[in-house]
Amino acid sequence: MENLKIFENSDNIYSGYTNIHIADELGDFYCAVGYGKSEEEALENTIAEFNKMTERKEKWEEADFQGANSMDLY
Repeated sequence: MENLKIFENSDNIYSGYTNIHIADELGDFYCAVGYGKSEEEALENTIAEFNKMTERKEKWEEADFQGANSMDLY
């Protein structure tokens, strides 16, 4: 299972998206997104955003995470 996809747009900007979604304070799920001028920068920024999202709470439960189908990232 792939947990992160990187895409390049027509302006040569890269976007990274996780297929692991994290619940916010209201229970809505969001993926981490990062951008960059290279694949590596987008990857680093996506991982940093995911880590920032997980720092919101000290205790996590399985219900706080939701996996998206990797095909949804295409």
